[in-house]
Amino acid sequence: MRCRRERLVRVTTLAVALGLSGACGGSPKEVAIVARPSPSASPSAGPAWPPLPTSGFLKGRAATLRDAQEGTAVFVAESNGRSLGTPLAIDVPQYALLTSRKTGRKIRVIVIQAERAAGTDTIGYLDLETGLKGVTTLPEIALLGRKPPE
Repeated sequence: MRCRRERLVRVTTLAVALGLSGACGGSPKEVAIVARPSPSASPSAGPAWPPLPTSGFLKGRAATLRDAQEGTAVFVAESNGRSLGTPLAIDVPQYALLTSRKTGRKIRVIVIQAERAAGTDTIGYLDLETGLKGVTTLPEIALLGRKPPE
């Protein structure tokens, strides 16, 4: 049996960036984000896009901590146990191109989660090159739809 590694990261700086700090200068509220590599994904060789997944994504509702722990959600936006996210009105899953902040390179991804929390449109994605899941904001991603791009 193979061992799977998971990381649970509690990020207070994200809470501050999203404007979730406590009232009157109080301490920031905690936002939980869970990220894990996808065990089924393999690096994509060549320009062909794979079929969209039939499971392992979240649509139509906000993610819970349990969704993230089970690998269905890439991130969870919550404060004091209360969900802050609402689903975005976009197709999930769908093909997309993520622009790398470091290099400007376009990275082929599949959108597997889309939520708005504290005024920020956040996207969870599967990187087709590395097989890792990640989180970005909507302006950094070009949505390509459900039909494989040519």
